[in-house]
Amino acid sequence: MLAALCCACGGARPVSVPHPDGGVPDSVAFELAVRRVWESAVTDSASLEVAVPPLGGDSNATDPLLVASTDAATARRFAEARRRVLHRLGVREGVIPSAADCPRMPVEADRKTKCPGTELQSLVVGIPRSGGAYFPFGGYDEREKGRLLGEWAVRVIIVYSTPGGSHLTGADVVIRREKGQWMFQRVIVLFTDF
Repeated sequence: MLAALCCACGGARPVSVPHPDGGVPDSVAFELAVRRVWESAVTDSASLEVAVPPLGGDSNATDPLLVASTDAATARRFAEARRRVLHRLGVREGVIPSAADCPRMPVEADRKTKCPGTELQSLVVGIPRSGGAYFPFGGYDEREKGRLLGEWAVRVIIVYSTPGGSHLTGADVVIRREKGQWMFQRVIVLFTDF
């Protein structure tokens, strides 16, 4: 899965809710991130669910150095546009399961009763931020280099839930405008717990 997630592919169908900073529209970045995860999924599309509230939608809940944030009204507008994207793509809306519902692997048999019967991938997508990938805990910082190239990064968190427990991966999907169209550039896997 990680190898497939990191391979390059491109293409976007523009949908537009403007980014508050005048950059890439959130719904375009959201669609590119969802398509990238969907195309690289080990399982079929029926096992992918995507949360529509943006990661960082509550500016008080996240570290602004890690995830772009916005106000609640803008986050609601982004969520509405994201629902339309998911509907058009035929991808289910879902929620990110909590570790209390399906604990991180490995777990004892009595603690995994709320895990799904089959593999499920749940995705939450951040708000696009100017510059390349960034994760300070690993010393990874392409923000300035990415800004010079006109790149934007979108944080994605993928939770893999299985009958035996769950694990997660965090990555930045990097996009850039080329010939008038926003295009996928690369995925930088920043952390994983398996």
